[in-house]
Amino acid sequence: IIRGLDTLTINDRDGEWRTPPGAERRLVQGPPLWPRLESGQAAAVTTAQPVRKEQEAMSEADTGGSRQVDPPRPRISFEKFTQLDLRVGRVTAAEAVPKSRKLLRLEVEDGTGVRQIVAGLAKSHAPDTLVGRPVVFIANLEPATLAGIESNGMVLAAAAADGAPVLLTVDLPDQVPPGATVS
Repeated sequence: IIRGLDTLTINDRDGEWRTPPGAERRLVQGPPLWPRLESGQAAAVTTAQPVRKEQEAMSEADTGGSRQVDPPRPRISFEKFTQLDLRVGRVTAAEAVPKSRKLLRLEVEDGTGVRQIVAGLAKSHAPDTLVGRPVVFIANLEPATLAGIESNGMVLAAAAADGAPVLLTVDLPDQVPPGATVS
């Protein structure tokens, strides 16, 4: 209890509506604040919570507290995962896409020929530094047109702490030929 203040008065004031008398008051149901947990999930979440917070604190300390991690996406079945055709390729040519600050047009040797892939790597990679490098790409995506250029695949990259794309590559490129599957 705070000395000199009547707690009953504070509680009464805080419980009042702040609209003029006679005004319409409507309560609108918003989205749930937390997802509903099915039985058995609650135990897993409560035991994992301290570990996750500790890991986040450690990673924030490593990056100066500026790290933002995307929330995990819904899980997919193994069958859906096996539908992805992940391959290794070698960049044979790279150039900036006109009128774009993010996109590069890559020509990637895929073991059967050369395919064109448009990738958002320009913020962190100069085109001439990519030529000759091995890349991991998704080979069976439907073609997409980006900035007027047809892209026949997707090069895989991770997001650095500052959001810049970091190319995923092969550890021992001499041992993995273009077209090799990733499993």
